[in-house]
Amino acid sequence: MSKYFHFVGFVLILCSCHNGVVDGYVDATSYFPGDTMVVFLNGESEILDFRLSLSDVSGNEIDEYQIKLFPQPEVPSDGYAKGFGYKPTTSIVVPDLTSGIYLLNDDMPFVVKSKQRKEIVVVYASNTINAYNEAGGKSLYPIKDGKVEASHQVSFQRPIELPWHSTHFFQWFIELGGYDVKYICDRDLDAYDSFGDCSLLIVCGHSEYWSRKARVHFDSFVVQGGI
Repeated sequence: MSKYFHFVGFVLILCSCHNGVVDGYVDATSYFPGDTMVVFLNGESEILDFRLSLSDVSGNEIDEYQIKLFPQPEVPSDGYAKGFGYKPTTSIVVPDLTSGIYLLNDDMPFVVKSKQRKEIVVVYASNTINAYNEAGGKSLYPIKDGKVEASHQVSFQRPIELPWHSTHFFQWFIELGGYDVKYICDRDLDAYDSFGDCSLLIVCGHSEYWSRKARVHFDSFVVQGGI
């Protein structure tokens, strides 16, 4: 993570995985339908017919995949910075889903984007969530009452949970319905065409880490009349 603007501080609370999965992550934060998602799961033991669920942010199950689950190698001591280094468990072609936030195994979030123009674009604060993520032992902030020093680098290739400070908004916004909306993550702000033609850009929750390019694009959006 490099050259991000730092606005305010917050704390991310992580949860443990379940149903035989120790933890896991996917290879990117956002995908278009039809993209291939690589999934990395760490199992407590080998399960030949493990049921991997796909659900929306409100917990409604959409699909399931039968895969082979297995234990992963030990996480490197610098896994928080360089990634956990897990072997791929499976690959999934992202279904033709409505743009939004989805989860694998109820706790591995990712964003499904849309190439269509939408009136509203919601930004998922992926950079900030990762900055506070303590998976592997460190984040960009001191932890455990300052006894663990902050890292100057953190990897997206490690487990990460939905942020409690914005999840309720995502769930509430879906329940409202009726809006012409799509979702992107922080990194997508680096591409102006991912949001530049919308009328309203919603940056919800806690979003303090943007690249310089993302900030320039945001300022251009506002100057051109975006809200």
